[in-house]
Amino acid sequence: MREKIIEIIIAALNAQGFPDMSLETVRSNPDHTEAFLLLLSDCRPLPVILNIMADTREGRL
Repeated sequence: MREKIIEIIIAALNAQGFPDMSLETVRSNPDHTEAFLLLLSDCRPLPVILNIMADTREGRL
């Protein structure tokens, strides 16, 4: 489930002005990291979403 959510978020952002976003750029590009976290924050606070957000902030994605 976690991997699928990450894929969905990246695909959504690819269609919304970040066509070059990938898992690698979420890890290395601060603008991509911020956009990724902002879209995740719009999601319901499911534990898996909260864990992905924490891992992203701590560089463990």
